[in-house]
Amino acid sequence: MLATIIIMFFILLFLGVPIAYSMGVTAMYYLIMSPTLSGMVFAQKVYTATDSFSLMAIPFFMFAGDVMNASGITNRLVSFALALVGHFRGGLAQASVVAGTLMAGISGSGNADATAIGGMMLPMFEKEGYEEGFAVSTVAAAAALGPIIPPSIIMVIYANTVNLPIGRMFMAGIVPGLLIAIAYMIHINFYCRKHNIVGHKRATAKEMGKATVNALGALVMPLIIVGGVLFGVFTATEAGVVASVYGIIYGIISRKLTLDIIIKSLKNSMKATTVPVFIVAMASVFSYLLTIENMPTYVIGAITSLTDNTYVIMILVILLVIFLGMFIDGTAIVVMFVPLLTPMAASYKIDTMYFAMIVVLTIIIGGLTPPVGITFYIVSSVRGTPLTRVVPEVWKFAVAALVVVLACVFVPNLLLAVPNYFMGAYGL
Repeated sequence: MLATIIIMFFILLFLGVPIAYSMGVTAMYYLIMSPTLSGMVFAQKVYTATDSFSLMAIPFFMFAGDVMNASGITNRLVSFALALVGHFRGGLAQASVVAGTLMAGISGSGNADATAIGGMMLPMFEKEGYEEGFAVSTVAAAAALGPIIPPSIIMVIYANTVNLPIGRMFMAGIVPGLLIAIAYMIHINFYCRKHNIVGHKRATAKEMGKATVNALGALVMPLIIVGGVLFGVFTATEAGVVASVYGIIYGIISRKLTLDIIIKSLKNSMKATTVPVFIVAMASVFSYLLTIENMPTYVIGAITSLTDNTYVIMILVILLVIFLGMFIDGTAIVVMFVPLLTPMAASYKIDTMYFAMIVVLTIIIGGLTPPVGITFYIVSSVRGTPLTRVVPEVWKFAVAALVVVLACVFVPNLLLAVPNYFMGAYGL
């Protein structure tokens, strides 16, 4: 039966059926054909998966990011980023990465950042004569930082799936997120040297000061979220509420937020939330059925039969997640496969937080790689850029991110130092 449901799932997937429906239809087929399970299992698992306090963080962070964008936050952060690094070689591309890093600390969603940054930056790239594929790839890579640097929607879902502390995962994402941003900027520097692309004129102290003051309200928000969680003032879910309230206050002070915009942002956040939550619901049922069919045993056996070296196992996990990320949404990967892989990590005494962050970072790379690559699809659609121009360039950013992930595999403190220092060690 295991082979049947896996084949059925991938057939539906390749036929273009959305992944949540592919999992749901396959699960219903299994339950109908099963002589021992009833359809009630479907309803029970859906309810259990979505009846979670931690998942409430998703709509709040979505709302906060939408309100901040409506308040002109993207323009201010881009102006600040240009003043800060615009004089570097390839200044506009470098500023895109910095803006993506700053936006990541507000929305927690790579897709939301892709839309916001792409809409503003791509016309500027075109005006300065950048090659279209490189421009789209740069913005897509910058947007992909959204799920790494706290707050992060994918981390909320991961923590909820295997019962990890969300705040600790947020803290563990800071260093690798910044390292990936630096890796992007190094790649951009080499690209621009090769194509003789120079930077902008260095901003004067007055211009830098003005840009900083204008962006200050936005820069404070990530500090409030991270600081509040770090020092135990509020939980990650409560941080979403705080971020939403701050976003409203910021919008009112900036005089760009109206009641109509707030209502629109509420609607947008509710719509945006339904997608990951629906995937979580369907994937929880599908994952449960895979567990019944002993899928974890087969996966663990397949990996451990090749090696018992922890580092090699982690590299195999990375390759598996990258492969899955080419075809499956990151949320679905977490809910479907993390419960299958986590027991293997525990059996080898691999730190659960270390393992979680490696998987999350790798999922982000999967979001950049074809054929699925939802992040670069979103950015490509902004200006109608053909994917044939994007794919060769986006792979280079994915490789830059992968180098950082591999560094984290062999130097676990890149992931664990910050949460362990501020929150104490966390065992298996």
